[in-house]
Amino acid sequence: MTGSSIFLFSAIALGDGRRSFRFDLAEKIPTLCSQKHISSREFLRLGLFDSQVRAFLLERTDKALPKNLQTAVQGFNGEARGPCDAKHTLAIFTRAPAAAQIHANHLFLPQAIVQLCQPLLLRFADALAGPSQPLEYAASMALPKEDGIVSVTCVPKAHSQRGHQTWFLIPTGKGPLEKVPAREFLAKGQDPEEAMRSWVHAIRKQAGLEPVLFANRSLKKIAKTLALGQSIEHDRTLNSQMQDLAHRANLHLIGEDRAQAASLEELAWLIWNSPRHRDLLLSKAAKLSSLIIHRQEDIWFLLLVFARQRSAAS
Repeated sequence: MTGSSIFLFSAIALGDGRRSFRFDLAEKIPTLCSQKHISSREFLRLGLFDSQVRAFLLERTDKALPKNLQTAVQGFNGEARGPCDAKHTLAIFTRAPAAAQIHANHLFLPQAIVQLCQPLLLRFADALAGPSQPLEYAASMALPKEDGIVSVTCVPKAHSQRGHQTWFLIPTGKGPLEKVPAREFLAKGQDPEEAMRSWVHAIRKQAGLEPVLFANRSLKKIAKTLALGQSIEHDRTLNSQMQDLAHRANLHLIGEDRAQAASLEELAWLIWNSPRHRDLLLSKAAKLSSLIIHRQEDIWFLLLVFARQRSAAS
């Protein structure tokens, strides 16, 4: 659909507070309306750095977000709306209430972001290889000059059951690779879960790491439970319950990667280019893994869990 002039709408008041209107997103809506899917890579191309975004095409006659979508954007703190054509409006929701700003290779995060998170965690991942490196947050901080990506992760002050949330992915230097490494293992036509397992093995082999085993039945059951709902949120309560279940199976859960995208390769791109996700993928402690992939129409969901056997002393 082609875009038209922008009309601004006031924020919707929900039970978890009032969202801030994102003017930086509103001015991009004519371009975003032409996209079948709004991906993290497309956001980066437009100079937008938000990494957790929900977008809905609504009827222009809708005065408020339909009730069936309100739950999907709970915990989202920013929004923008604008018309795509005479009948439809694009509504975009972001975790962050404001934009991350880059000036002269320095990162500035508005106070509206800082006050919602305790703490803010920043990490840098090189475009080509290796685990990420932590960065110390400052009100105005210089970004690395090397090609790669910086993640800004919020640990929400409110809603303590919600785990870490990556709010921004910010390119540095020439940015991340356009094509994910070892993408040949993600060729179309093969079983998606088998393709993703092959890709995980290939990435770990390139990094000089041992392969992880995907055959543990107890871990597979845990992964199926974690994947219920197909949410990209990390639920601390559920994770604690699954850690107890893993303990009884003589396992220790190291962590989980969650992603949603428009293709299998896009899922792998997100896992590789999110520093915290890449660190888990390249974990030396990981010996076991299990993955779940669901596809609903054109949206793919991935859950990738890593674990190890518990030692006798643990």
